[in-house]
Amino acid sequence: MPISTYLARKYGPQAAESAKNKSGPLHKLATQLGIDFDPSRVISSTVKSHCLLDYAASLGPEKQNALAEVLFRGYFADGRLISSKDFLLEAAEKAGLSRADAESHIDQPEVLNKVRTEVEELRSQYQVNGVPHFVISNESEPGKKPYTFSGAQPPETFVAIFERLL
Repeated sequence: MPISTYLARKYGPQAAESAKNKSGPLHKLATQLGIDFDPSRVISSTVKSHCLLDYAASLGPEKQNALAEVLFRGYFADGRLISSKDFLLEAAEKAGLSRADAESHIDQPEVLNKVRTEVEELRSQYQVNGVPHFVISNESEPGKKPYTFSGAQPPETFVAIFERLL
């Protein structure tokens, strides 16, 4: 589904129009950060990308972060189809992962089941209905309920939460 169709259905025609002409607040902030959103990108299943991120995580947080950066840039800035196996394997290579190992991992039914189970557990535990969704807690206070919220947030939101946790 084109991003403009998705935005129009979820937030109304004005949101779709601001995405097309890059005039919305998210585009303005992204531009300040050097990110140029592709308004022609398409909403599609991200499950295989999560399987690929699972593989990268098995190699360490640095590899997972590198892959996430490549995936984000490819999808948001370059308009690549996040459900495309070709794109995912190209992203794996760009992030320094083995293409063959990445392909083997994302094609395993047990990996797909693991990722889907994790998604459902997190969706249920934290009432996740959209992305981005943030769960922030202080690991030194394990019994304390974490802060959870969805949607793009200004930096001040994060600063306030971090200050409360410290």
